[in-house]
Amino acid sequence: MPTRFLNEEEKQDGRRRMFRAEIFNGFSAIFLGDTLVFLLAAHFNAGNLIMGIISAALYASGIAVPFIIPLFDGHHQEHSHGFCWMMRGVFCLGYIGLFFLEGAPAVALLLGTYLMYCLFRSLGIVFNDLSAKNVSSINNRGAVLSRFSTAFQCSSLAAKVISALVTGIRALSALTGIIGLQMAGILANSISSVDYARIPCRRTVEQKRVPLGALWKKVFADPRLWLPIVLRSVFICALIIVQMAVPFMSRVLGLGDTMVLVYSVAAAVGLVSSSMVMRRLSDRIGAKPLVLLNTVMITIVLAAWIVLPPTAPVALFFALGFLANFFINCINLMTSKMVTAIIPEDDPVGFSTFVTFFIAVCAVGVGIGAGYAVDLGVSVLGSSSLPLLGNTYSFCFLLALILCIGGYVLTLFVTERHSLSAARAAQAIFSMHGLQAFSMIDRIEKTKDPLRRRILLLSLGNNLTGVATDDIRRKLYSPFSPDKVEIIHALGDHPRPALVKDLALIAQDDDSYTQLDAIGALGGYIDDPTARQALEHLLNSRWGASRSMASKSLSRFSDSYRYLDQVNALSLKASHIDEEIDFLIAKRNMDREGLFYRDFFLPVRNGRSWAYRQTRYALIASFLKFGSPRLTQLYELMNIGTCSDFLDDFLPEARDLEDIDGSYDAIYSAFARSDSAYIRSFCLEMVRRSSVSYDSRLENLKEGLLAAADIDIGSFDVQDMLALLYFGYSLRKVSR
Repeated sequence: MPTRFLNEEEKQDGRRRMFRAEIFNGFSAIFLGDTLVFLLAAHFNAGNLIMGIISAALYASGIAVPFIIPLFDGHHQEHSHGFCWMMRGVFCLGYIGLFFLEGAPAVALLLGTYLMYCLFRSLGIVFNDLSAKNVSSINNRGAVLSRFSTAFQCSSLAAKVISALVTGIRALSALTGIIGLQMAGILANSISSVDYARIPCRRTVEQKRVPLGALWKKVFADPRLWLPIVLRSVFICALIIVQMAVPFMSRVLGLGDTMVLVYSVAAAVGLVSSSMVMRRLSDRIGAKPLVLLNTVMITIVLAAWIVLPPTAPVALFFALGFLANFFINCINLMTSKMVTAIIPEDDPVGFSTFVTFFIAVCAVGVGIGAGYAVDLGVSVLGSSSLPLLGNTYSFCFLLALILCIGGYVLTLFVTERHSLSAARAAQAIFSMHGLQAFSMIDRIEKTKDPLRRRILLLSLGNNLTGVATDDIRRKLYSPFSPDKVEIIHALGDHPRPALVKDLALIAQDDDSYTQLDAIGALGGYIDDPTARQALEHLLNSRWGASRSMASKSLSRFSDSYRYLDQVNALSLKASHIDEEIDFLIAKRNMDREGLFYRDFFLPVRNGRSWAYRQTRYALIASFLKFGSPRLTQLYELMNIGTCSDFLDDFLPEARDLEDIDGSYDAIYSAFARSDSAYIRSFCLEMVRRSSVSYDSRLENLKEGLLAAADIDIGSFDVQDMLALLYFGYSLRKVSR
């Protein structure tokens, strides 16, 4: 039997419905919201106190929520959600009455209608927070909330553009245009309410009968609860004051309705931008550092607004409005995430009701305070003899600045798991490499094409920011991931000292499927003590492949020669060609004299297969870089065709050597007859005549080749004879 918690399929369906509801809600919120109400209030000459109440009403109406929400007890949660949303539109039909009223009665009807709209909005927000939590999870909550916000803000932006166009139509009176937009808002609101009501849910509204005072004491006894709630309240109060920019544009700058709405479009662009940015950053950086960084930025914007005179360019105020809305919305998205995370499962409705009530109490005080601050500014700065400093709304925005500073201090005391420090977050956000890291991480999660994904992972490995490091560390600790091997390879190609301990842990885990990759990557951390210690330990690993890979990685260290004796002993136990290759590379790096070349024919003595020997000969040839033709290419021809294909490409090129030219036909004939004795005799004679004492490596190779004389001729096959011919020719060519 399913529980009240939704499964992932239901959550996805819920997110789709809520996303669609937020789109229509964006239209209704603008057509029914405070901007048009501010314009109507200005049309009917409402005072500054009324303006402050309108600014705060959206949140202040939450005071009534605790007394009304019990009426929904026992009802389906999402049906209640849809009902509240529907009713907020129904009450807005009251705006039609403004066609028939003037003066104070019109202001009273306007304020009363708007307060009812705000009341049912506050009731709906209680359910909205619960819906958002139900259709999201801990890992994606920040992204989900930001996505909903983006949908809301994008449609709000479109609604503001439509509002500016409609109010700019000269054939319509200001009152007709605004109320017409509000009627369109009622229609959009009705559509969104239907989608809210259809969000999957198996919960009913169940409130524990906890008195408001008792709940207040419970919350404020626990800093983990009250800090996020107070932060949410403080920054919503700052938002209320930032919204006072709308009457500022109208009354201080003297802009018309259309230009005021154009300003609201600029503000909406800021809101949309912030939602899109937070969607990428919130779950990776954490809410706390983002609140701190954005608070610093908005205090700078508010300080500028405080000191600017009304004679400053209008475009400058528009820019400040864009920035203020951008930063305050970033903050409020993150504080909303904080509050959503602490909603308890045993009494979610009661808790959300309390949060709404607490915010409302704060909003009432700030709304009234903002109105009085404007009146104070008018009386003090309106008649000031220093018009170059400040404006009549300076005290109002100063109040917002004080709130933001207080919010910053409180944020310092918030504890949040898995979030970055403010310094690391700033380093990530305010650098091109940090932003590139976020972009790559986002694209990796969305990319399904294996090749494209591999390229992105390698690019992430090249990015040395803390953001990239944290994401790479997370991938390293995945028990199984298709990305893990590519990430480890990237760490080897582009060493990241911060992760060397993590890499060493994987390398020393004998049951890790990426152990060999990690051991190989440690070779990139040359002379790092942690890497050295891990590799030294791995020389005694129970797996031969681990021992050989550790030898190869250690050979890259500056004093690797001190491990040579141990590596020589280990190499004698090599059981697979992979191990032999690793040991040969290790010896090449550790043994500068090339003594290991004396064991050239060791695989012949040990009876190794033709493939084993062929691989070993080709690798040794690559060490010495004799030049064209390459032994690997010659073996390719033979493996595809026959031995004669090898000779057809090699012998004509080798006739520049007198020894080969003089015995050209004899060599062909010997290979055709499989006359190994003649071939060995001819090649060893070339080797003996080679004078390579100037290079100890070549001298030791010469000794290794001459050892063929002491091996039973029956032990050789065509692979060995071709190798002997190739190396004999090469030594003779470099002879001095």
